[in-house]
Amino acid sequence: MKPGAENGPKILPEPPTESEGYLCTQALVVTGRVRPLQRKSGPEHETSGQVGWYREDLVRSPRPYDGAVGSVRLGRGFLREEALYMAFEQVRSQVNFPKMEEEVLKLWERIGAFEKSVERRPEDNPFVFYEGPPTANGRPGFHHALARAFKDLIPRYKTMRGYRVERKGGWDCHGLPVELQVEKELGLSGKNDVERYGIEEFNRLCRESVFRYVEEWQKMSERLGFWVDMDDPYRTLDDSYIESVWWALKTLYE
Repeated sequence: MKPGAENGPKILPEPPTESEGYLCTQALVVTGRVRPLQRKSGPEHETSGQVGWYREDLVRSPRPYDGAVGSVRLGRGFLREEALYMAFEQVRSQVNFPKMEEEVLKLWERIGAFEKSVERRPEDNPFVFYEGPPTANGRPGFHHALARAFKDLIPRYKTMRGYRVERKGGWDCHGLPVELQVEKELGLSGKNDVERYGIEEFNRLCRESVFRYVEEWQKMSERLGFWVDMDDPYRTLDDSYIESVWWALKTLYE
């Protein structure tokens, strides 16, 4: 120990080497003014203990240190000692991945992650995405989940590139599959049977059938983490959509 160190202010040892300097920097981060993080307590912040890669709901962890720069000791032993005060959650050997996914989805919903990813991008730098809409007169299958994964991938990438990506969902309400499904339910076969049944009533049933499984589609999309605006979707049976299609065809023709 250098003369006077026992009574006067604490004095650092000789200047560290390059490798020791790195350890010194890390030690200052730990013991200086940056303390470890721990999760907030309370029922609203409870998790399964398996989601630890995000920093939401974290606070500074209290740990004993005297705050004196001279107390910093170098070397691996010091860092191991400091690690004892780190308030990280214990890593479990049995990981429940579905539970982890559900926790992340709840986090996204709580902080409005999708909405913020759109609002924080400039309006003058758009990347327009209209979903090729599914028909909700049938339950979603595996191939629909795969397609939605790709539909989610590109908008997220463009968002990370700085574009404002307002994803608008939609529902396909036209097409032969819709009519065939209703014919099957009514026990009809072909145009003549439909005309005898009544075209107006048949069309009404077709309109109802296309929204039969909307709730299941929404649940599937949310569980996949598929970000799209389903609160204000476009529907191909609406007059405004049909008129826009005719306007586009007219414009292309001209």
